[in-house]
Order: sequence, then C-alpha cells, then structure tokens
Amino acid sequence: MVKLPEYEVLNFCFDNDNGCSLTVLANDERFHVTVDPKQLQDRSKEGKVIQRRYRRLLKRAKAADQDGEEQEETTQSGNEDDSDQDSEKQDSAVDVSSPETEQKPEDEDGSSKHTNALHRRILTPLSEHILSKPSGSKPTVQDWYYSPIHYYNLSTSSGKLQVQENQSPPKSLTERMNEILIPTISLPKKTLNLSIPQFSASDLTVLSCASDPAPYHPILVSHNDNNETYFLKPVDPTQPGPTIREIDIMNTIAKKDLHSRDDFRCPQLKGLVYFSSSSSDSSTIEHKHIAAILLSPIADPTPLTRLLDPSTPEHKRKQWAKDAERMVEVLHENGIVWGDAKGDNFMVDKDDKVWIIDFGGSYTEGWVDEKIKETEEGDWQGTGKVLTALEDPVGGTMSEEEEKKLDEEKEEDEIEEDEELEEEEQTPMKSSPRKRSRDSAAEGEDADEAAPPAKQQKRSRQSAGTKDTRDVKYCFCESTSSGRMLACDGKDCKREWFHFECLDIEEAPEEKEWFCEECR
Repeated sequence: MVKLPEYEVLNFCFDNDNGCSLTVLANDERFHVTVDPKQLQDRSKEGKVIQRRYRRLLKRAKAADQDGEEQEETTQSGNEDDSDQDSEKQDSAVDVSSPETEQKPEDEDGSSKHTNALHRRILTPLSEHILSKPSGSKPTVQDWYYSPIHYYNLSTSSGKLQVQENQSPPKSLTERMNEILIPTISLPKKTLNLSIPQFSASDLTVLSCASDPAPYHPILVSHNDNNETYFLKPVDPTQPGPTIREIDIMNTIAKKDLHSRDDFRCPQLKGLVYFSSSSSDSSTIEHKHIAAILLSPIADPTPLTRLLDPSTPEHKRKQWAKDAERMVEVLHENGIVWGDAKGDNFMVDKDDKVWIIDFGGSYTEGWVDEKIKETEEGDWQGTGKVLTALEDPVGGTMSEEEEKKLDEEKEEDEIEEDEELEEEEQTPMKSSPRKRSRDSAAEGEDADEAAPPAKQQKRSRQSAGTKDTRDVKYCFCESTSSGRMLACDGKDCKREWFHFECLDIEEAPEEKEWFCEECR
C-alpha cells in the first residue's frame, strides 16, 4: 500500500453523474484532481474492480454527506440580503484562536470516515508527484493563497489507477478554483468610511494554519516590518454580511473603549487585509475588496464548550459564568447586540480568563430561536444555556430527549452499516490457522469453522461478545471496530486493526504477516 504524505483538503465536490473533484495542499503544493467516470472504463478485470470500488466509496461519501447536512447545526446569517440560501447554513466564523487549539479531531465520525477513504483512493496514484517533504519556507499570505495549482485527471489503464497532469486546464476551471480558494468580498462605502487600517497580504507572513473551520487556511500571521503577530480571519465570499457586521461592531467596541474595562474581554480589530493586484499597489490607496480581518490573538485559547466537564473545577466554572454574564451585560449597556450567543463563542485563555468572540450576527439552532435572532432576548437565551451548562456540565449540556434521539440515530447508523457490509460478503472466507486475533470476540469466532480467520474479522457490536469495543479506537481513521478488518502483525502496533475500506482492499493479503505503514 502506497504511503500518502500528509495533506489538507481545500475543496471537495461531486456531481450527479458520479464524477467528483478534490483539491488538496500537500507539502506546500496545491493539487486538483478531477474524476470523470468515463475515464475509469477500463474493461480489464482489474479495471472493473477499480470502477466498482470508486462507485462504492463515492456512494457512501454522498450518503454520509447528506446525513451530515441533515444533522448539522443550522446557522443563519443576520443579513439575509447579503447571503444566499446555502450560506445561511454556515457560521460566520468562530475561530478566533491560536494554533494550539485548532487541531484535527482525534476521532472521525461516519461522514469523515467514508469521505476520507474516497480522498485517499483518489490521491494514491498522485503520491509520486508530490514532494517528499515540505519546503520549510514561510510564505506571505499573498503567496499562500495564490500558490499555483497542479491539475490532474484520474483514469485507469491496463488495470491500474493513474493520474495524468493537465498542463492546460480550461480557463473556466482555473477561474472557478480561484473563486473557491481565494477569499474576497467588497466592502460598502459605509464600512470603508470607518478608516480602519489596511494591510497588504504581501506584507504578512504565515506562521501557522488551521483546518477548523474548513477549509484549511492561515490563522496566525506576523507583519514583515514590525513582527507584530495577528490572528487572521479570512472572509467568506458566500456571505459578506457577517464580516461587514463584525467590522462595524468591533469598531464600535473600540470607539467606546470597552477594551480598557476589567469586566470585558474580546479581541481587538487591528486591520483589514487586501490582496495586491500588482507590485505597484500602494498601501496609501483605500482598497474596496478585502480578503481577511486582523485581530489581536488570544493566548492559548480553548473553546468553553471543551471545558464543560465535571472534571473542570467548580470554582473556575462559577467564575466563567459570572464573567460571561457580565460581558453580555456590558454589550447591551452600550447598545450592542452580540447576535450569535453559544458556547463555542466563548474562549478561555491560558490564564483561565473567558473571552467573547464572533460578532458576525448569525444564530445557531439549539442555542437561539430564529424569531429572536440578533436581539437582546436572543443573546440571553443562548447565554442562559451556557450558564446552565457551566453550573451542571452533565445535565445542562443536553436534554434527555436529545440524548435519547442521538443514541437512537447512532444505533440505526451502526445497524445500517453492518447490514450493508454483510451484503457485500457473499461468500464465507476460508479459515487459516496462522491468522491471529487481538480480542476475545475474534477468539470466540475462531471456534466456528465458517467464521473468517482471526487475522481478518467482521467486527461489529453485535459480534463483540461480552466485550464492549465501541469506545476502543482502531485503524488510521481512529474509529471504533466495524465491518471487515485486518490485524497488523506489528508487536507494538498502536492501532492493531484496520478497516478494509480504509486500506482500499477487498480481500486479506496472502502473506503470512502484514504490517501497517507505521510498523513497516
């Protein structure tokens, strides 16, 4: 199995004709791969297998994406005139933090698991075209976003999956990718009249990036002249309204000198970032189109929602509740409506001080009712739920009805996945004495001659015997055991078992021993 370099997904989409495209950043280079099913019609036996695998992975990724959209929390823009229907489902931006808290989640949900398996399948033949290691240089914000893209097409030939570089991609494609990957919005005259300092993206060096919220983007930058560090918050071209609202409110906060108060903490608006269209662009010219806003960074921030846990000392939770409530009061006393009151929009810094962030004016379902969005009543509804959760981290974070519904949905998903995988296994596999097991459930199944070998098991919660393995994480997808899995023979392997679909295999290897990438 080919070992892929680390990569970050910049964009992924699929159409109604079983085609898709994937854009990634790998070792400081950008790659765009287009998958056209017509290019996967190799009639060889191996080619047909490749086509079936691709369609299966795409089907699961589509289904997972649809499920994710249905279960995703709904956020709405406060300025519907400046956002379309799709953008209303996105948060305006909640990532006012430094890189320490912007790590990838340790666990993948079902949607991520299936989608990532498809991504790895598409990228496998591309691995030989990717640099073996990053360049190590730190680009400017301008260079980071305007880095050239290498375009490839996926195809099959003689039973092998391969990529062919498209050195002359159609102009419509390159323009579309620029629209997707390069953030920019136009500011109204009212906002420009605020006379907020503007910075060229060419004068800012990227120090670190983050993948939350998607897509992967620069998050911490420094100015080339004075080395001052800023938090970079890219705009969302699909919904300019929240950015304009945030600029206006943060400017009001600064004018009212709320930052000097001991009972109020929020990042300071430091400036606006624009892309230079030419080397002759002057910093003295006011630029209407901006790419991001610059904020003062919060030192080692942690979203408050991550600290809503009984293990968090009670005295800290009480202080956070008191401070959070007071900061909302300060806003209202100064005629400012927060607009997106929820737990994720409170941050706790390295000194255990709580901060309020995100003035984009959206509302989040479950925190604030739509009918009272962007009102003081809405602010108190969302804040009240935060205060309740701080007082009771167990009972205050989710209602019994919500917990029951979530458990039922999870159980239904697991059963559906198990049934789907069982349908694929049309014939039992032969027993093999050399295959070994890693858990009691597999050992119990070895007694049955018709069962798969211990090295290769169909693992599910139904067949887990008396041992509950749902909370144990396996595979490089860091998920629980399910479906057909292959055991690594590495003595100290940390992952132990690997899903067939994550390995992109349909049958267990014939070799006596098999080792994962980390144990080879």
